[in-house]
Amino acid sequence: MRKTLWFQRSLRRLLVDMHIPDWNDEEFLKDFSPENYAEMMALAKVDTAEIYAGSCLGLCYWPSKIGFPHKQLHGRDLLGETLEACRKRNINVQIYLNVWSRAAYDAHPDWRIILYNG
Repeated sequence: MRKTLWFQRSLRRLLVDMHIPDWNDEEFLKDFSPENYAEMMALAKVDTAEIYAGSCLGLCYWPSKIGFPHKQLHGRDLLGETLEACRKRNINVQIYLNVWSRAAYDAHPDWRIILYNG
């Protein structure tokens, strides 16, 4: 008999949409608690969390040297803290990273796709 893998047994998955801008509002992500986030998933009996590493805005939730870290992180590794909080509660984790990046589009016009007609 073949052994089933964890993702084949996972029935209660959660993705919280985290397209959070970093405009000049210092309230964004200020009170985010990875421990509380993971605890609420545990209470809901979530067995797999899909955690945002970055959104379509192109903002990273970890202190990336290449990407564009969310300004309100102030060097904090929100992604790593959330992963650890989930692992402590035996919640499987999948990472979500959007490859479309508004931040890269704005910062590097020379990276943009140009249609054949200009």
